[in-house]
This record gives sequence, structure tokens and C-alpha cells, in this order.
Amino acid sequence: MISKKEIYLILLLLIIWQFSAAQINHSDSSGSDFSPDISPREQITSLIYMADSLLTIYPDQSLDYARQALKLSEKHNYDEGRLKAMNRIADISWQKTDLQSSLRLANKAKELALQIGNQHEYAEAILIIGKVNLDLGNYNKSSEMNFEALQIFEKENDKVGTGKALSRIGFVYFDQENWDKALEYYSLSLQIAREVNDLDGISRGLNNVAAVYGNKKEYRNLEKNIKEAVEINRKTGHKLWEGINYINLANVNQDENKYDTAFYYFKKADSIFTELNNVPKMVAVNIGLSKYFSDLNDIEKSLYYANMAFKLGEDNGLKKWVVVAARRLHDIYLEQNDIERAYEYSSIEYRMKDSLALEKSMTRLSQLELLYDFEKVNQEKKIRQQRKDYIFALTIITIIFIFVLIIILLLARQRIRRKNAIIVKKQFENELEIKNKELTANVMTLMRKNEILSEIADKLMEIRDEAVKDETKSAIKRIARELEKTTDSEIWEEFEIRFKQVHHDFYDKLVQRFPNLSPNEQRLCAFLRLNMTTKEISELTGQRTGTLEIARSRLRKKLNISNTKINLVTFLTQI
Repeated sequence: MISKKEIYLILLLLIIWQFSAAQINHSDSSGSDFSPDISPREQITSLIYMADSLLTIYPDQSLDYARQALKLSEKHNYDEGRLKAMNRIADISWQKTDLQSSLRLANKAKELALQIGNQHEYAEAILIIGKVNLDLGNYNKSSEMNFEALQIFEKENDKVGTGKALSRIGFVYFDQENWDKALEYYSLSLQIAREVNDLDGISRGLNNVAAVYGNKKEYRNLEKNIKEAVEINRKTGHKLWEGINYINLANVNQDENKYDTAFYYFKKADSIFTELNNVPKMVAVNIGLSKYFSDLNDIEKSLYYANMAFKLGEDNGLKKWVVVAARRLHDIYLEQNDIERAYEYSSIEYRMKDSLALEKSMTRLSQLELLYDFEKVNQEKKIRQQRKDYIFALTIITIIFIFVLIIILLLARQRIRRKNAIIVKKQFENELEIKNKELTANVMTLMRKNEILSEIADKLMEIRDEAVKDETKSAIKRIARELEKTTDSEIWEEFEIRFKQVHHDFYDKLVQRFPNLSPNEQRLCAFLRLNMTTKEISELTGQRTGTLEIARSRLRKKLNISNTKINLVTFLTQI
């Protein structure tokens, strides 16, 4: 029994023989006949190996083997084989500018990879989706796919995959003319490729870095990288990248006025891209040739190649290349003073730019329509999930709305309560103010009554002095004293009754906080609570103002506010 390694070697020799025959007969490879001893899975593995080996050399034959692998995988219900074959076909379709087929298969591969849990092939699928979206001008989607793939490859410690993802991120920045960021990611990709001796990765990295140096006009670094890349691409047979190398060399030689050499490289690149049917690169060559002949003052040929680029871009829906070609045609006609034609292409350029800016070359709706034609079941699943998400979101929003409404009602109720409390407080304060005024008026009445009684007592004392008999004098004096005594007692009793009616708990709180206050000090606190002046208190009590000032000072000490700036009346009103 021969080993798998020996089988692969035999199959590879068979491939080489088949390609030689295909070149002679100008016919495509139709398939391979396997030994009956080889199982279907081994056959599928061999076909995918063939497809990978020929991908960069003969993409058409690589595509044929990938399709055979897909057909065989579907026949034997082998999901791993189906997944790998679909990714290969999607990648080759992208290279051949069949973006619709590429996106369709890459999305199918992505879904299948998720189902069977193959993270590596999932990352490969989304890288292809990223490539297609970049060509369609959808930079955000492309970046999203590339970074997701990068995370997967880094997690799996897949250096080759990591290098590819970094390179694709660099392409997005390059396409947006952000040279510094493009160079950063291209350099990281090249560094990783050198670490693992990945020749394809090294070639890709050298070419990408050179492209950045070319746009930055750093030709010394550019040529150094391109020369190394050309040697690797010739060894590996990577025609696409070899063609890209020739475009870069043509641009360098043109900038250095080496026109014959530049034309030579343009034609070599054009030959390769035509063979590969890579339309975007064919457009790039035509743009380069248009500039080349413009430098040589051959306007007729310059227009010819610019129109070729414009037509290729327009026919294949490559809007960003239509913009470049339209700008080129505008510049040519402007140099010829053909203002009308220059304006025509200038209008096309800005219209296409607006289209790219608004829809990123393909709106989300058109992407869904493109996918729906081929993935109806998958889209229905997505729609159902979106409905579930919508219902869930609506439920959450409803709950939040109800919650917010309840909070608003509670706040409104609280606000009404506060407003009512303020009204009640205001009413209380108004009533208190009225009562205070009434109490003050009563106090003033008492003061007047006290003055009158004092005057009567004084009159009696005058009468006593004029009396002759000692018995009469003694009687009058006794009456005057009794009158004064009775009057003072009644005045204070009436005052305290009326004060407690207005400030019913003032004395209780005062005594509770300051139990050492004497009755006279409590009474003084009551007078001050009514905001009475020292003069008014003096008139009411008959005490001198100086005596009252001393009493107030002692009171401040007992209230523990003697060494503060606290107003005594304010302090008492807060009790």
C-alpha cells in the first residue's frame, strides 16, 4: 500500500502532464482518474491540493480542480471538502473579477464553516468577502471582515493567515490613499512572512511595500523591493503578482523618463492580466499607458488607452476605476482646450464619486438582493432572526417606556406633593405671621395697659403724699402696690397664654435643649422670638435697656453662641 505522500507526488506529476497536453491541444483540463484504492475523502483532499498548487500559476485549471472537489464532496456529503472547495472557487472567482459568484460562494462557505466549527476556513471565507467588498468600494465592510479574520488567525497562531489578513487591511488603507497606515500593515505582513519563509507572503509583502514607496516617490526603496519580489514570483510562478511587479517597474521607469523600459513593462503586465482576465489590473495598465503616451505628447494613443480603461471599468461595474479613467480623460481634454468634453468627464467623475460616497459602490440593500438570489434559506433565517431581534428590541423599548412613564408619573406626583407642601408651608407661615402680628399687637396693648396702670399707681402715690393721716397714706400705698403686683401678674399670664397659642411648642423645645434657662430668660427668648427690640422689651417689662443688654449677653452664653456671628433672633426663630 502506497503512502499518501507518494499519492500526492504521483498526482502532481499527472497534473504537470495534463497541463502540458492542455497547452498543446488548447483545451482545459477535464479531470483526473483516481485509483479505486483511494477513498473519496482522499480524492477530495488531492483535488484541493492540486487547486492550491495551481492557484497562482494557472487559475483556470485550479478552478477546474476546485469544482471537481466540490462536486465530489457534495456527492459523498463531505462538509469539510465542500467548505474548502467553495473557498477556493470563491477566491479564484474574485481573481477573475466574477464578484457575484465569489461573494455568493464565500458567504455559503462562511455559513458552513460556522455550522461545522471550522474557524480557519471561516477566516478564509471572510477574507474573500473582504476582498470583494473592497473591489465594490465598501471599505467599512471590508475592514470589518479583515480584522475579524486577523483575530482568528492570531488566536490559532496561524502565521501565514495572519500575514494575509494584515496584508488585506493594508489594501483597504492603500485604496483610500492612506500611505502611512498601508505601509504599517504591509510591513507587518512582510515581517511575518519572512519569519516563516512563506515565499508567497514575502512576494506579496515586497510588492505591496513597493507600491506604497512608489506613491510616496521613494523610488530607491521601491526598486529594491520590486527586484526581490520579481525573483520570488518567477520561482513560484505567481503570474498575478509578477504582473503587478511589472506595473510598478513601468511606473518607476516612466517617472525617471526611461520611456522604452516603461513601455516594455506595461506590455508585459498587460499580457499577464489579459491572460488571467483580471479586469481591475487591466484597467490599471491602460491608465498607465494613457499617462505614458501623454508624456510623449501622443494624444491620440493617450486618449485610446484612457477610453479603454473607462469602458472596461464601466462594463464591469468598477466605479472607482471609472472615476480614475474619467479624471484621466478630463485632464487630456483640458490640455487640448476641449472644454466641453473635459466638463463631460469631470461631471462623470464627480457623479461617480458621489455614488461611491453615498452607497460605498453597493448599498446594503443591493448586497442583500445579490445574496438573496442564491441564499434564500439563509436570508429567511436572517430575516426571522431580525424579526426576533426587532420584537425583543420593541419589548425592551416598551418596558423602558413604561418604566420611564412610571418614573415621570412618580416625579410628577412628588412634584405635586412638594408644591402642596410648599403651599401648606406658605399658608402656615402666613397664618403664623398674622398670629405674630396679633400677638405683637396684644403685647403692645399690654404695654399700653401697663403704662396706664403705672400712671394710676403714680397718681395714687401723689395722692398719698398729699394725705394728712398716716392711716390714709398707708392704705393708698398698699392699694398702689397691690395694683402694680396684680397688673404685672395678669400681664405676664395673658402674654404667655397668647404666645403659646401661636408658638405652642417653643417653650418645650427651648427647655429641652437648654434646661438651665431661668423663667425670666425664657420670657426674654419669647420676646426675641417675636423680633421685639430692646426698647420695646424695656417698655413692656419696665427694665432698663442696659440691664436688658446684659441679659441678652448672658443668654447668648447659655445658648452656646456667645463667640459666634449667629444672630440671636435668627437662632431663636429656628427652634
